[in-house]
Amino acid sequence: EGFPVGVCVLEKQDRGVEHVLHVLILAGGTRRSWDEFWPRLAELAKRLGCAAIEGHGRKGFMKWTERYNMRPIYTAYRVEV
Repeated sequence: EGFPVGVCVLEKQDRGVEHVLHVLILAGGTRRSWDEFWPRLAELAKRLGCAAIEGHGRKGFMKWTERYNMRPIYTAYRVEV
């Protein structure tokens, strides 16, 4: 009780026509802690004048984000060299 359950690192990005709150790192926690955290994150984005919240994550993370109306916006590719 009272101890951090995860970590979140954010960056406000200026995209020219809008500001976006970009989630760089989000780790730890449970579904319940995410449900408690989400309204705070959305309020912070609004206070910072952001039009949206964006972040990266593995495909399986979508099951956690869909309930907040998040949607995929692009696909990333990688190759080992």
